[in-house]
Amino acid sequence: MSALIWKRGLPDKPGWYWRRDARPDFITKRRETVIVHVRDYARKLAVGNSTIEGWLEMEQAEWAGPIQLPEEAGVKASGFVPDGRKKT
Repeated sequence: MSALIWKRGLPDKPGWYWRRDARPDFITKRRETVIVHVRDYARKLAVGNSTIEGWLEMEQAEWAGPIQLPEEAGVKASGFVPDGRKKT
């Protein structure tokens, strides 16, 4: 897996992303960093059921991703599990 780089601007495809606030929190002085699932919702990219385009907090955030999902335990790279069943 290659290193991820923070960038401004919304993700351009569905997947899991790191999202970091553009500005520190007023009280804690920290920038919140979370993992977010960006999905296709009604032909637009969304978090949950809210599209991210036009959502100021999302548009101003920094993004890194999409994050490659880990492989499932017991599933070989060939797509077969140890007992011979095909991966679905």
